[in-house]
Amino acid sequence: MLTKSLGRLCCGVALWLCGFSATANNTNYLEMTLQELMVVEVTVASKTPETISQAPSSVTVFTRKQIQNMGINSVEELLNYVPGFYAGRRVESAQGYAVSSRGRGASPISHDILFLLNGQRLNTEWSGGALFYNRYITTANVKQVEVIRGPGSALYGSNAFSGVVNIITDDNLNEVVVSAGNLKQKEAYVNLSKKFDKWSASMLLKAYKDGGATYSNLIDSNVDSTEDPWQGIDFHAEARNDKLSISLRHTSRDLEQFYVFGRFLNNDINEFSHEQSSIALDYKLYDEVDYKLSLYADYMHSKRDTLLEIISRQGMQSLPPGVVTTGTDAFIGGPVAEESDSSIKLDSEWQVNKSHRLFSGFQYRRADIDKVRNQSNYDFDDFINVFILTGPPPAGEFTFLGEVIENSAFGDEGSREINSIYLQDKWQVSSGLGATIGVRYDDYSDFGDTFNTRAALVYTPSKQNTFKVIYGEAFRAPSIREKTITSNPVLVGDVNISPEEITTTELNWMHTGELYFTSMTVFHSNIDDVIVLTPLGGEDPRNTFINQGTLSTSGVEIELTTSITDAISIRGALTHLIDIEDEPQRAPKNTLSYSINYAKNNFNLNLNGFYIDETESEIIAGSGIEIIKYDSYWLNNLVGQYQLNKNLKLEASIYNLSDKKYFTTGTSPSLTTGVPNRGRTYLLSATYSF
Repeated sequence: MLTKSLGRLCCGVALWLCGFSATANNTNYLEMTLQELMVVEVTVASKTPETISQAPSSVTVFTRKQIQNMGINSVEELLNYVPGFYAGRRVESAQGYAVSSRGRGASPISHDILFLLNGQRLNTEWSGGALFYNRYITTANVKQVEVIRGPGSALYGSNAFSGVVNIITDDNLNEVVVSAGNLKQKEAYVNLSKKFDKWSASMLLKAYKDGGATYSNLIDSNVDSTEDPWQGIDFHAEARNDKLSISLRHTSRDLEQFYVFGRFLNNDINEFSHEQSSIALDYKLYDEVDYKLSLYADYMHSKRDTLLEIISRQGMQSLPPGVVTTGTDAFIGGPVAEESDSSIKLDSEWQVNKSHRLFSGFQYRRADIDKVRNQSNYDFDDFINVFILTGPPPAGEFTFLGEVIENSAFGDEGSREINSIYLQDKWQVSSGLGATIGVRYDDYSDFGDTFNTRAALVYTPSKQNTFKVIYGEAFRAPSIREKTITSNPVLVGDVNISPEEITTTELNWMHTGELYFTSMTVFHSNIDDVIVLTPLGGEDPRNTFINQGTLSTSGVEIELTTSITDAISIRGALTHLIDIEDEPQRAPKNTLSYSINYAKNNFNLNLNGFYIDETESEIIAGSGIEIIKYDSYWLNNLVGQYQLNKNLKLEASIYNLSDKKYFTTGTSPSLTTGVPNRGRTYLLSATYSF
C-alpha cells in the first residue's frame, strides 16, 4: 500500500507544480559562518526571538542546512549531537528511541523531555511522553531545532523537566526528494510553498518504507531470525496571513516483527502502529511594537495499536492440568490506546518601559482518555488471574474468545484538566546586563497544584564574552498511566503518587573568537520525589509506582564551532557527568559528538558521529535482580552532496560507517545482551528544488 502511495506522490508532483510556482533556489552548501551562527534567533527560551547569547537558558540550535549536511533524518537521532542528551534504541513497543538528559536514565517513554512542534505540545497526558505516539520524527520540513538543556517548566509546565525540544518547520520550501537504500528503503516527499496577496501556504507530504535489517542468534529458539521493517506517512500543511495561522498535521508509523516489550518475538503476528493528527490556530489579537496579544488553540488526537504473540500454540497446548480453557490457539493480544488533547491559551508581551518587557499567559488544557483497553483472543483478566496472580504453576479458568477483540480496560478512560498561568519579566539592567525572572502556576484536576520559578542573569562585558547564571525549577506530573494502569501483567498504577520536582543551577560561559565559538556550562540538579517502581508485595508479584528519595546529577557540557579554512568547519560537543543516576547507571557518563564539514564550489562532504559511554540496566533474573552492563560505542556517518545545477542536488549517505555491532539499554530479562541495533546502511537521494 505504501509503495502505491510513493508512486502516486511522485506522479502527482507535476500537477502540484502547476499550482505552486516559485523561483529556483540557489543552494549554498557552505556551512553557516560564525557571524551567522551568533545571530540565529531562537524562541524556545523566552517565547520571543533572541540570539543564543541573549537567551536566559543553556540553548543548542541546529539549522536546516546543518541537519541536511549531516544526513540526519529524525529529530531523535539529532539529539545525540546535543550536549547532555542521549538517544538510544529501546523496545518499549517495537522500535524507537528513548531520550534522556543530564544523567537521568531514559524511561522508555521519555517523559522527562518536552517536545514541541512550532510551540504545540507533542507530549500526551496518558503516557507523559511525546514518543509514546511518535517514532522517527521527521526533519524533512524542519527549519531549525532548538533545545533547552535543563528545566523549562516556568514557561511550559509539565515534562519540561530536564529539557525542551522545539521543532520549527520551514514554510518557504519548494522541492521534491526521492531516496533509496540498501534495506529496501524507499522515500519520497514534496515540500511546497506559495505566497498569495495576503496569505501564504506551505505543505509537506512524505511517504517512507523500510524493509528492515536482519537479526539472528535471537533470544527465542523458535525464531531463527527477525527483521525490523517500518513504514510511515507524514503530512503537514499551514496557511497564514498577518494575523492568523492555521496548521494541520498527520503522522503515522507501522512497525512489524522484531521485539515487542523487549521479549515477545513473532514474525507473523507482531504488529505495532500509531498515528497522531492535530490542528492548531494562532491569532494575533494585537500586534504593536509595545504590546502583543495572541490567542492560541489546538486539538490533537492520538492512537496506537499493538498485537503480539504472548503465549505460543505449543505453550497453550502444554498448559498444566490446573488451567481450564476451551481453546488451544496461540494467545494473541496487546494494548490499544486512544486519546484527545486540546488546549486554549492567551499570551501577551508588553514593553513596560525601556528596561522591562513583561510576558504573561493563561492556558487551559484537557486530556480525554478515549480508550485504553486490552485486545486478545483470550479473556485478558483471566490471563492476569490465572498466570500472574496465582503464581507458578498457573491454575484457574482461562476463557477462549475465538477471535481478537477488546475485552478489558487497563486504565481509567476519563479526563484530566489543567489550568496554568505564567508571568515573566525580562529586565535590561544595563547595556551589558540582563535579568529574567519567571513564575508559573499549574493546577491539575486529579492531583493538585504546583508552582515553579526561574531566574537568570546574562552578563556581556564584551562582544567576545557572555556569562550566564541560571536557576530553574521544573516538575513532571505523574502520567495518567502511572496513576491508573491496571489489568497489566507487570504494572499497577498508584493514584497517590505526586509530581517529581527538580531544581537546577547552571553557570554558562560563551566566547566568540575570530575563527571559533565555544560554550561551556556547569550544572547541578536535585530531583525530589523520584517516581520509581517497587514490588506490590503479598500475593501480587507485579510492580507499582511510588515517590521515593532524591537524586542529584551534575556535569560539564562543552560546545565548539570553528572554521579551519573557508572550506572546512567543525562542530563538536562534549559532556562529562560528575554525579549520575547509578545502580543501574542508565545514562552514559561521557558523550562526545562531532561534525566535520568540507564545502567547495558545488560539493559538500560531511563526516559526523558520536561516542556513547557504557550504560547499565537492571533486570529480574532467576537469581534475583542483576545489573547488566552495555559496552561503549562510536558511530560514524559520511554524507556527500553534489549540486549538479541550480535545481538538482545528488546525495549519498553511509550510516554506521564501520559497521559497528552495538547494543543499547534493554530492560527485559530475555534481552540480557541489550537491544540490537543496525549495522552499516546506505542511502542515495536526489533533490529537485524549484
